[in-house]
Amino acid sequence: MTHHVTAGLDGSAEGAAAARWAARQALMRGGPLEVVHVEEWLERPPRPVSTTEITRRWADALLEETAEELRSVHPGLEITPRRLGGLPSVGVAGSTPIGQAAVQVLNASHDAALVGLGRRIRHSALGTHIGR
Repeated sequence: MTHHVTAGLDGSAEGAAAARWAARQALMRGGPLEVVHVEEWLERPPRPVSTTEITRRWADALLEETAEELRSVHPGLEITPRRLGGLPSVGVAGSTPIGQAAVQVLNASHDAALVGLGRRIRHSALGTHIGR
């Protein structure tokens, strides 16, 4: 196990708070920080290329802006932004839906000392969902 810390970003205020917390944890542990965002995409129906490109630009900007903000607060901290891709839903664990984003973040952080994630709760006709 390494001393690096991984933070998952989704564009929410909670995700940004988790990234700030993860940066402080990385400093305390003396290791680098990796900030990751998982771009969820659908195979069917395929999204238009322009929509996919806009989503990628947004994700890249989210990662870079977050990394720059954290570097300004913690100038000595090594920060690596990383965009990943995956399918939106892969199954259920107990009564909680597990999306590919969660799986990708877990895979990306398998050797991390610590993982920081924000938590959002949204409600729909299908019930309560955590995440986006």
